[in-house]
Amino acid sequence: MTDGVIKYTIDHTTFDARIPYDLYSDLEKVRTRLHHLGLIGVDSEGIGYGNISVKEAIATDAFYVTATQTGHLSQLGTSLYTKVTGHDFDTFTLRSKGKQRPSSEALSHAMIYELDPAIKAVIHIHSHALWEFAKQRGDLFTSAAYGTRAMTEEIAVLYPERDPLNSPMFVMRGHEDGIMFFGETLQKAEKRLLGLLKAYLTR
Repeated sequence: MTDGVIKYTIDHTTFDARIPYDLYSDLEKVRTRLHHLGLIGVDSEGIGYGNISVKEAIATDAFYVTATQTGHLSQLGTSLYTKVTGHDFDTFTLRSKGKQRPSSEALSHAMIYELDPAIKAVIHIHSHALWEFAKQRGDLFTSAAYGTRAMTEEIAVLYPERDPLNSPMFVMRGHEDGIMFFGETLQKAEKRLLGLLKAYLTR
């Protein structure tokens, strides 16, 4: 498959599923802020970038993630967050349901959730300035192309001797401008992002 589209095998059930409002409210507020800052959006070729997800409150592997190619939208309705119901890293497959298919980075989000059960939210943004800044200061990084099996494998090996929640971000050197943040809550993931932005502005 070409860049900008889903690269994993997907078993998707299409119907107008809607994210529970208690999850949607906070998720949409954060995504809207990131869109206004240009950290989620669409590039000059019309390809959407950036995505965000949260795990269900109950103890399952399921999570809700922005639907694929929604970066051009400043706001999303409840039906444009797709539910990922299962995944298999060995076969690089994913199961989901919703009005549209999930983000091309959905399996990268899934791998981040695998790092620690305390992780409940993931944010993927694009910013060339922040990407270059984080690279120059030596932040944790991956080198693989986005949405690939190699990307999920690199995420897994970043943290064997690190507590993920003590290093809850990494630069995607193989995915220009991409940076991932995560946390025990969506607010903590966003706070980590804003911490990088503050460091860049006050350097």
